[in-house]
Amino acid sequence: MIFVDGSAIAMATNHTLTLNTETSETSSKDTGLWGDEKVTRLRWEASSDSFVDGIGSTSSFATLFDLWKAGEAVDISLAVPSNLDSAVDGEVPTAGWTEPTSGQYEGQAIITSVSLNTPHDGDATMSVSMRGVKGLTIASGL
Repeated sequence: MIFVDGSAIAMATNHTLTLNTETSETSSKDTGLWGDEKVTRLRWEASSDSFVDGIGSTSSFATLFDLWKAGEAVDISLAVPSNLDSAVDGEVPTAGWTEPTSGQYEGQAIITSVSLNTPHDGDATMSVSMRGVKGLTIASGL
C-alpha cells in the first residue's frame, strides 16, 4: 500500500515501486570486446491504481489533485499496513489503514500525474504516478 503524507491511498487495486539505475559507458580501446559501465544515478518511481471513493473535497482523488497542483515533494511510504490483521472479512478497519513504523520503504516524491477514468459502463478509477526526489530508504523503526 502507498501512504502519501501519512494517509493510505483509498481503495487501491495495484501499487508499483520501480527502481532504476542509470549508467555511463566507460569502455575504451583497452576494454576489448566487452563494454564497461559505471553507475551514475539511482532513481525510483511509485504508482498506484485505485477505485474512486468520490471526487469531492475529502476524496483521495481531491487530496492527490491538491498535492499535485502544489508541485512540492510529499512524504511517501510503501508498506503493508500495520493493522492488516485487524481487518474483518477483508474490510478496511474503522479507523482506516495504519502506516507501520518499521520495514517500509520511504522517501519523498513529486506527483507527476493524476488521472481519473469514469467509463460509461464500469467503475470509476484513478491513477497516480510519483517520481522520487533524493533517496529511498527502508525504515528501521528506531
